[in-house]
Amino acid sequence: MFRQRKTNQKSDWPYPEREGVKIIKAEYDDGKEWVQDPVGYFTIKPFYKEKKIACRFYTNDHKRKYLIYGDRARDIYNTIVRMGLISRFEHAAYLGKELMKAEIAVKNNLHFNQDEDLNLKKKTTKKDYEYYRL
Repeated sequence: MFRQRKTNQKSDWPYPEREGVKIIKAEYDDGKEWVQDPVGYFTIKPFYKEKKIACRFYTNDHKRKYLIYGDRARDIYNTIVRMGLISRFEHAAYLGKELMKAEIAVKNNLHFNQDEDLNLKKKTTKKDYEYYRL
């Protein structure tokens, strides 16, 4: 169920509200809102030379169970959904975002770190090629 935070702030949305349409400013606080997915978690690693993305699935007791790989983010996240490895909407959204970042990084030879913004000016290095191993 959607819960909007109560706020007294005036909207900074630059356009007038349309009749019957409520304007909601998006916000999120990791520290207060993050909840562990009871199914498990993922780590994402790009393989630049092979032009592949690897996504490792761990149970919450830190046991690696699967390595799912592919060329495209959507192939990987749809496989994960079909396998039932994700149970929370926000976890699925997060995973899709991180996999897409990894795909962009691999295609453009950009440095990738999970949970960090993708720097479109920072190219990957030989060290990155050597670091990313299964």
